[in-house]
Amino acid sequence: MQGLGELPGGEFSSQAYATSANGGVVVGTSNGAVTDFEAFIWDAEHGMRPLQSILEGLGLAAELAGWQLGVAYDISYDGRTIVGQGINPDGEEEGWIAFIPQEGDLSGDGFVGIDDLNLILGGWNQSVPVGDPLLDPSGDGFVGIDDLNCVLGNWNGGVPPIYEVTNDIPEPGMAVLFAVGLCGCVRRR
Repeated sequence: MQGLGELPGGEFSSQAYATSANGGVVVGTSNGAVTDFEAFIWDAEHGMRPLQSILEGLGLAAELAGWQLGVAYDISYDGRTIVGQGINPDGEEEGWIAFIPQEGDLSGDGFVGIDDLNLILGGWNQSVPVGDPLLDPSGDGFVGIDDLNCVLGNWNGGVPPIYEVTNDIPEPGMAVLFAVGLCGCVRRR
């Protein structure tokens, strides 16, 4: 067993609610410097950190303006989708869902693959706003080798897109008709 610690600035109190599939990422709530209940994310490398600060650092500050993320109740198996409860900008309690992007996933589909490579190659040798999340994962304001390395270094990372399966499984009605027909053939012999 391992204690997770606490958020800086608050009373020593924390509750863990969920882990990723491998147990490497934990979410919950802790007393923090900002409020009595502050959602946290924990991993062995970084320890306990305020989830809201982490999300803001990933470029989600505008989406989080006015929110207070109080509790993180659950996390997906890959550690990238978190749900919880907090105070919305209107001062009301509301559930929330947050998606932590896969590094190198420039297309935003949750997977690092050909779409992301095409974005880098399409913007090659261009100047872009520093930190442009779509084309500049290196944050240097230029689409170049560092951005390409970010994509290639995370190739096949994340969760592959789910493709719709059509007509691979017969409808239950067809299976019943087949079974009835088969029984009729067996009885006649």
